[in-house]
Amino acid sequence: MKTFIISLCLALGLGLWTGLARSSEPDDLFVAGAKGGVDLIAVQVFLGDSTNFAATNEITNPVEGNIYFLWLVWDVVTPTDAMYQIKALIRDLNTGSTVTGCTDVLNTGAGRFQYLCPQWLAVEGNYRFEGELDEPGQVSETSENNNSFEMEFTVAPRAGGIQCLSDFAKADYARASAGGIKGVAPDAFEPDGTPGLASPISVGEFENLTFRYPQRHNFHQTNDHDWVRFHSEFDTRRGDFLTYVIQALNPGSQADVSFELYDAAGNLETSFGNQGLWDGAGPGQEETVPLWKPDEEKVYYLCARQSDGSVAGGGTQYDVDVSIIEPDGGRIAGVVTDAQNGSGIELALFQTDPPTSFRWSTADGEYAMVNLGPGFYDLQVDAMGYETRLITNIEVVLGEETRVNLTLPPRSQSAFNVAAAQSGSYFDSSHNGEGWLLEILSLPTLKDDGSKGAPGLALAYWFTYPGLQLAKGQVADQAWLVGVGEVEDDVITFRNVIAPRGGGFGPGFDPANVTRGIWGDFEFRFNGCNSGTMSYIGPPGFGAGNLNLERITGLAGQSCGAGKGMSVQAIKVSSIGPEISGSWFDPSHDGEGWLIEILSDDLALVYWFSYDADGNPAWWVGVGTINGKTITIEEAELPAGTVFGSNFDADDINHLPWGQMVFTFDSCTSGTMSYQSAIGEFGSGTLDLRRITSIPGLGCN
Repeated sequence: MKTFIISLCLALGLGLWTGLARSSEPDDLFVAGAKGGVDLIAVQVFLGDSTNFAATNEITNPVEGNIYFLWLVWDVVTPTDAMYQIKALIRDLNTGSTVTGCTDVLNTGAGRFQYLCPQWLAVEGNYRFEGELDEPGQVSETSENNNSFEMEFTVAPRAGGIQCLSDFAKADYARASAGGIKGVAPDAFEPDGTPGLASPISVGEFENLTFRYPQRHNFHQTNDHDWVRFHSEFDTRRGDFLTYVIQALNPGSQADVSFELYDAAGNLETSFGNQGLWDGAGPGQEETVPLWKPDEEKVYYLCARQSDGSVAGGGTQYDVDVSIIEPDGGRIAGVVTDAQNGSGIELALFQTDPPTSFRWSTADGEYAMVNLGPGFYDLQVDAMGYETRLITNIEVVLGEETRVNLTLPPRSQSAFNVAAAQSGSYFDSSHNGEGWLLEILSLPTLKDDGSKGAPGLALAYWFTYPGLQLAKGQVADQAWLVGVGEVEDDVITFRNVIAPRGGGFGPGFDPANVTRGIWGDFEFRFNGCNSGTMSYIGPPGFGAGNLNLERITGLAGQSCGAGKGMSVQAIKVSSIGPEISGSWFDPSHDGEGWLIEILSDDLALVYWFSYDADGNPAWWVGVGTINGKTITIEEAELPAGTVFGSNFDADDINHLPWGQMVFTFDSCTSGTMSYQSAIGEFGSGTLDLRRITSIPGLGCN
């Protein structure tokens, strides 16, 4: 690959550089056949680092994570005024998509001119510059090479740059050992090596040391990443977002802290630091990120790491601090503890009413709600495994702290133990139109001495609708969530449930476009085979709440108290039965798929979790008939029209006819499916079927 700079330095009548023109025959660069005549010469096309043409530097080796500006410089030789068109763009060679560019129609007269295209955040990869100077309305003719040119170039990876992004792909429930280098103990927040394990950090007040809440971390092993999370807020009294100062304070002599900031979907927050990264100081020096102001309310994930990941152990301790500047309100702060044993409760969610603050408790149970306006507030506190608390009429005075310490009683445990037959569909009858699909993948084990062994595993889908507050730029009529949870006694706990989006549909589906943003947590607590309760703690716009669990369907071949059964094997089938129940996907469409429930000898329920053509989450459902080895759903429905949570209204739901789905199985682990939608954007097509999960007790017959 050549470097990006195209220094043509042409004179009229001289040829374009060999290899830059669309043809091997160099030719003059002018408007061919233009009435009145306009001779145009492309003098230079380059990436710069400034919007000031006189001050910009030419970038010969672009690096990912930097912002560049595309400049086009040309001469108009013919003195006669005439209209002409310029175009410059950069195209990604991998996807073919245009990443930046500009086009304009001008009438400048003779002289030398320059044009600035929109800024571009460079991403590692291979690209092609394409440029054109021509009459208005003309396109680059294949037989006319003298008015268009192109060149390929490479954006190099940043040396020592983005290192935390890969943590989003790591499993949070498979917690690695927190052991460190000999003689150096892990800090109190370990394990915190993935966004899903990020420790909540209380946001403090920068100007007031009394009300700052730094966390003490260290790099206890090589390539250690310490993740924390916090929620940005809009200041309703000022009508603007709060401004943040993020620092690494009191570093040890070997601590050289770098920061990276992401949203829940793993997108680098480019307005933070230098394109989402910051490393401004050296070993043993405090690190202060330039003032940062978010542009929307959401949860952010901050990764702190060593600039040199090979340095770990003694002397790597530091305090990470997140604070706002110029707070002018009051605050509610305190500690939340377990009512039975007095231990601090981490990840309790605190929400005020009026709704001005949204905070989690830290590892020791501390919390702080800062920058509150004067008045009286109700404070709701939710935590997984605990009863919800509501404290009313808390007075807040400007410049003062109101201390509220509280305890939460653990939820009562029933004598019921989750069984394999818990698998099936559930809903809350007051929320008819949304619900959950549960698959019990394994049950808890016991040790030889009868004590508890490993917890069981379960998979759950929540088919629902968007929250009132969507992320900036997002539009959606539906939402779906998926998570893997741990089974113990009567409870299944799902941590770091994800909310996928972005894949597209059908031929336009691209697994690379699927984002798996962290949504939050939910918990199922059963008091019998067919009933229980569920509680959830989600992001802003979803909040926290409690709902009932009422069974809709059970799986054929199962009843409460059923044993663990045998594993599924790829046995050829001439007819299908209960063994087909489970989750399925097409490996080329990783990020969407189907959940199939065999209800009886002749009926099946199928959900398709996918996206619309724009990448918004979408799901539809249908009951089909079983004939031999085929399930046929003649009329699936796509429900839409309501929202999540307390504003849910079943009467607002429109049940849109989606169309037909046909599933044909050639074994217990494979098959094909075809579809014909009544909604134009979904069209028709055929996909492969491959099993993801199987249900204990439902082996192939």
